Amino acid sequence: MRVLGVVTLLVLFGGSALALTVAASIPPLCDLVAQVGQDRVTVVQLVPNGANPHTYEPTPSDVMKAAQADAFFLVGLGFDAFLEKVIRAAGKEGAPVFYLSSHLELLEEHPGEANPHIWLSLKNAKIIVRDIAQALASLDPEGKSFYLENARTYTEILKELDAWFEKEVATLSSRAFVATHASLSYLARDYGLEEVAVLEKAPGYEPSPKELMQLVALMKEKGVRVIVVEPQFSVKAARVLAEETGSSLVWFDPLGSFPDLPYYRLMRQNLETLAEALKG
Repeated sequence: MRVLGVVTLLVLFGGSALALTVAASIPPLCDLVAQVGQDRVTVVQLVPNGANPHTYEPTPSDVMKAAQADAFFLVGLGFDAFLEKVIRAAGKEGAPVFYLSSHLELLEEHPGEANPHIWLSLKNAKIIVRDIAQALASLDPEGKSFYLENARTYTEILKELDAWFEKEVATLSSRAFVATHASLSYLARDYGLEEVAVLEKAPGYEPSPKELMQLVALMKEKGVRVIVVEPQFSVKAARVLAEETGSSLVWFDPLGSFPDLPYYRLMRQNLETLAEALKG
C-alpha cells in the first residue's frame, strides 16, 4: 500500500494492484482510509502534519495533490469546508466527496453548530471505518469483500483499545478536566468524563482576565486538577490557570503533529497520557 503523508499501522491482507487514489483531509482520517484500503488504495493527505485545520490556508501544492484524487474523504460539519474550494480549483467538482460525520450521533460545540472532532471517539471511529469500507466499495466494486474484511479486522483492534480504556476509566480518581479546545467532547461523552470548561471559544480566542478568574474559581469548586492542552493551540491561558490552581498541563494531540503516526498509536498515546493524569 502507498500512502502519501501517512504510514499505516499494519498490513492486514495482501491485495491487488493499486486501483484508486483518494484524498483525505487530516492525518487521522488518512490513516483510517489507508487501514481499510491497504494496497488497493493510495491516500493523499491534504492538511499537513502540525497544521491546525481551523486556521489552515491551502496552498497551490494542495490543489496539485487534490488533482491526483478520484474521491475525497472529509470530516464535514464545516471543519474542512475550505478544502471544497481546493477540490474545485483542482478541477474535481464531479468527484465523489464522502463526509465521515454523516452517520454519527453528533454533539453541539456551539448553539446550532455540531462539534466536528468526531475521530477522537473510538466508538465513532468504528462507524467511520465501516463507512470508509462502503465508500471504497462503491468506487471499486471488485474490491468490496477486501475492504469489508479489512474494516472488520481493524474494528476489532479499535474494540480492544476501547475496552482497555473503559477499564482505565474505572480506576480514575477524578474524571473532570478543563480543555483548551472542544476536541475531547465525544471522548468525554463515551466514557463519562467531565469536560468542565473550554478555554478557546473560537479559533484564536483568549479568555479575558475576568474569565480566567472565573475559571480559577470554577476549577477550585469542582476540584479540577488537569488542564488538557493541544500542540495546535496556544497554551498561554492554560499556563495561567495551572499556576493559579496548581493543576497539571496534559498534552493531547488530536491530529498527529508528527508524520508516520498511525491513528491507533495516536489514540493509545493520548489515552494513556490522559488516564495517567486523571489518576492523579
